[in-house]
Amino acid sequence: MKADYYKGTEKILYNYNYLKANLEIKLKELHEIQLDDGVIAINYEGVSTCKTYKISQPIEAAAILNLEMINSITQNIKKLKSKINSIEMSLSLLSDEEREIIQMKYFDSMNWIQISDKINISERQAHRIKHNAINKIKIGLFGIRALEEDMPIIRSI
Repeated sequence: MKADYYKGTEKILYNYNYLKANLEIKLKELHEIQLDDGVIAINYEGVSTCKTYKISQPIEAAAILNLEMINSITQNIKKLKSKINSIEMSLSLLSDEEREIIQMKYFDSMNWIQISDKINISERQAHRIKHNAINKIKIGLFGIRALEEDMPIIRSI
């Protein structure tokens, strides 16, 4: 189970830029839906044609579908914002060197030779710093579950 949180953290970091891009796409999609709700109708006020007694059945169905889409996109946006904020908060707690290595490896897709050359350390040292940083970030992302996996459970008798 130990590798699950570590690998999960790496997967999230590798996809961080895509999460941010998806957030922007969802925000634009929501804005477009809100601008053009797709509901155009003749006013049938006072004519009982459906449950609401205000609009015809096909228009009501379109309006309900539109509201469901808005709610779905809004929930997706909230989840994306939450995940991005968790990543950014976890990154802010790292040392400058750790954050720089994570940035170069996961966000800029640099290889270990490029990273070690850029910050003047050995590849082995860069790996070690990255490993320690991932262990810190995973606790920020997954909480106590990730912390407990690193600590052996000691039971008193």
